[in-house]
Amino acid sequence: MNPSINGLVNLQRIGYTQTNVFKIGLFLLGISSMFYINVIGQLYISEIIFAFIFPILLARSRNSLKNVWANRILVFGYLWLLSQIITDLIRGSSLVDLARGWASIIFFLLSFFSLYILLARDLSRIKIYIFGVCIGGLFKPFLQPGSYFESEPWKFGFGPILTLLALLVIVSSQKGNIQKLNWWFFPLICLSGLSFYLNARSIGAFTFLTAILMILSKTKLATRFFKKSIRPGKVIFLVLLFIGLLFGVIKTYGLVVEKGWFGETARIKYEIQSSGVFGLIIGGRIEIFGSLPAIINSPIIGYGSWAKDPQYRLYYYKLLNMGYNFSFDQLKYDIGDSDLIPAHSHLFQNWIWAGLLGAAFWVMISWLILKSLFSSIRTLNPLFVLVIYFALLSGWDILFSPFGSSMRLDWALRLVVFITALTYQKRTDKIVSFKTT
Repeated sequence: MNPSINGLVNLQRIGYTQTNVFKIGLFLLGISSMFYINVIGQLYISEIIFAFIFPILLARSRNSLKNVWANRILVFGYLWLLSQIITDLIRGSSLVDLARGWASIIFFLLSFFSLYILLARDLSRIKIYIFGVCIGGLFKPFLQPGSYFESEPWKFGFGPILTLLALLVIVSSQKGNIQKLNWWFFPLICLSGLSFYLNARSIGAFTFLTAILMILSKTKLATRFFKKSIRPGKVIFLVLLFIGLLFGVIKTYGLVVEKGWFGETARIKYEIQSSGVFGLIIGGRIEIFGSLPAIINSPIIGYGSWAKDPQYRLYYYKLLNMGYNFSFDQLKYDIGDSDLIPAHSHLFQNWIWAGLLGAAFWVMISWLILKSLFSSIRTLNPLFVLVIYFALLSGWDILFSPFGSSMRLDWALRLVVFITALTYQKRTDKIVSFKTT
């Protein structure tokens, strides 16, 4: 064989081997994202790996971060961290609390930027990493089960992972043919019903809404609506549409659960949480009654990492005057269970902990989600079903879920998907970077 040809073959073999090793590494990173060790709170194995490899990745791929949204996350993330540091120093937070608070933000940002450099330009890499996450998630309940897994294994174990796995299969099977999505409507509806039945209401609702929006997105009306740029009227319409769909899901769920189809426990829980003037959503997130007064009393400067002030938990008693059927003893337990200022919300938690700049970060992320959703439905790129689900889930988390622990890595992946969808060039599998505003 000609020496030059032989050398070329050897180089191709080396490149092929390196590519396979890289893919295996991504897969293992996905698996390790599901397991943690207790160091300054819960640190996940992949977070530690990302922290070590970030300087290397940055040195080798500095141009990868030349994206307007990556830069915005960098700027707003830095301001969030700076505000948290200043707030903790002003409030005199304990060393343990401030260490956990600062570490949470730092590891989240390092994980995102590392994952962005590794994944954002290649659709196949995103799928490999997500597959690793799913495999790790399926093993986690057996190796490192969460606190609530034993009582609700679907909601706090298999449900979110199997839903993500189903969406990954949809993304992988689409292959540029959006008509194939029709076949997945019924399986997603069935998966949604199973989640409702097993008391994972939010997962069930978002899976159901994803299936509906997946079909609606292919209509001519949706194409015309999303063809032009985002305007305030469109945003208002989308918000009203989402509220309407969510209200419809809640009412349907209420009718079904009151008939006892989802069991007696679900029926009692629903009746208690939906009995008051603000209905099920607020009744299921009573922490908002303590969060809002805390923010109103100090809207600019936060209260510090793991902010504590027992007076704000006393606001729970207001539920009794709003028609909710919570027992006095249950509220007394919730109030005395902790001194933490209630904050079951990304937005409110970081507003309370870090001040206004902590909230500003999540407002900016909300805009990114909206932009990505518009772009994905407009082009129907291969990630658009995943973007719809992540957008619904992320909107809920920003308003109604606490931030921290495994949520840091969840967000690192979601942000990569949102930005990648924004920079996707239609009719190719190539990801290109271009300026978005």
